Amino acid sequence: MADYIIVGVDPGHTIGLCALNLEGELCNVASLEGGGLAWAISTIQSWGKPSIIACDVKTASEFAQKIASSFNAMLYVPKKELREDFKRELLKDAQFKYDKKIASNAHERDAFCACTMAWRENQNLIRSALSLKEQNRHEIAHLMLLGNRRSDACNKLDNINKLDNISSKQKSVPIFQNIQTQNASFAPNSNNDSQIYNKLKILERKNSQLLLRVLELERENATLISKIESFEKGTYQRISNEKLVHKLKSKIFRLNSRLDDLLAEKNRANQLQHNQKKSQINSIKISNTKPTITNHNKKIQKNTGQSLKGLDSFDTLARMLKEYRHGRNLK
Repeated sequence: MADYIIVGVDPGHTIGLCALNLEGELCNVASLEGGGLAWAISTIQSWGKPSIIACDVKTASEFAQKIASSFNAMLYVPKKELREDFKRELLKDAQFKYDKKIASNAHERDAFCACTMAWRENQNLIRSALSLKEQNRHEIAHLMLLGNRRSDACNKLDNINKLDNISSKQKSVPIFQNIQTQNASFAPNSNNDSQIYNKLKILERKNSQLLLRVLELERENATLISKIESFEKGTYQRISNEKLVHKLKSKIFRLNSRLDDLLAEKNRANQLQHNQKKSQINSIKISNTKPTITNHNKKIQKNTGQSLKGLDSFDTLARMLKEYRHGRNLK
């Protein structure tokens, strides 16, 4: 029976893979420039049966999703992006622990960090299953990682053990390996055998076509999912922008109304100030105006040596008449 493992995947032009067992111990590390999905799946299958496919980024890549679905494994993504300094420190501690170089490039390092973080975040569940006295405790841990309760996992183990006993008698073949290798030594010995052989060849071709079709459908499904996510994000962003525009327009309308009120108030204040200044100027002109004294009055004041100030109107008129008569007599 294959060992259950936790696999870290770093996709790209150079694919990085790393595997830990359920005890958290390092098992395998590999990378291949230009490696494809088939290489990754066959490599992982040669290492064991993955319980978790782990990524080192918050958003799982399409590549990692396909591998997880191929093995029906749990897909792990970290709660936040792993910083570069954290990855270097994590790798440094592991190399000190194992006293050897673990990763030969950044892709292997990222894959190692991904599976290590996946094991750390699920170690309590794994240890609770491995602490059982049952011989099939690894299978229980595997089923619990897939979301089963411990009781349900124990109930399913009977059927799994039967399937394992049947499969252990046959050589494990990678999923993408041509079925022709299983029947390479088969040769027809009779007409019946020849018919069976021909039917097997037809089934082989149909099986290969179906596998290719499954991959195409998975690729189309992942593409549609990404389009739906981008569409939902775009729709949400458009609605948010419309709400923001409406809010800003309302604010602009309120500010324009307030500005009009302030301008009207300012005009009224300026008009009032102008009227006050005009009134002050008029009052100053009136206060600066003095009554004029005729030459005749000046002559009367000079001859008499007395000012008309302090006299009432009757005395003034009588005095002026007397002076006038005196002046005519002198002529």
